[in-house]
Amino acid sequence: MPVVDHLAIWRRSVARCAQYNRYAGLLVAAHFGAMADRKLSDLLERDDTGGGRTVQSFAAEMERLERSWREELGTDARYQPYLEGPGRQVNSRLLDTCDRISVYLCASLPAPFEVWAQDAAGDTEVIGFEMVNDTTWRVQPWPLEGERLTLQCEGRRIQSTSFASEEDFQETLAHAPTVRLVFTLLRSSAVG
Repeated sequence: MPVVDHLAIWRRSVARCAQYNRYAGLLVAAHFGAMADRKLSDLLERDDTGGGRTVQSFAAEMERLERSWREELGTDARYQPYLEGPGRQVNSRLLDTCDRISVYLCASLPAPFEVWAQDAAGDTEVIGFEMVNDTTWRVQPWPLEGERLTLQCEGRRIQSTSFASEEDFQETLAHAPTVRLVFTLLRSSAVG
């Protein structure tokens, strides 16, 4: 995907999130800012300096948004413990973990996968996901209350993984039907 299009998706995600909650917008802006740093390294390794400059500009924009929301929310005692330090780190790590899980689930990976999650104390734990079927995964160790969690979102199912051109990809995406994606996560001991 062209860098400009990719960053436009991230930018819209931040704006949409901030419409509902500035703190959530702040977390998402910081998340995409960190992802932009990784994207910049990849682009520079491929000698794409133009794309690299675009990503640097995006990262600076996310930093400005984050700083602005941090200043606005800093006057609200309810947010103060979560703008810096451990409170902020816990929420940022949770967002990163959820993002990784969503990417793996939506990619319909047939193989087991793992994510690294950190608890409030900062300890890291590996959580494994093993596919039961296309929409159900066993999770070990189980990090939630209860036996199962059902997740739903809308998406577009595309069967192809490679395209002849950008235009071919855009055409395929435009005609792909919107579907409801449902994923069930199960405690390893749960009957599924």
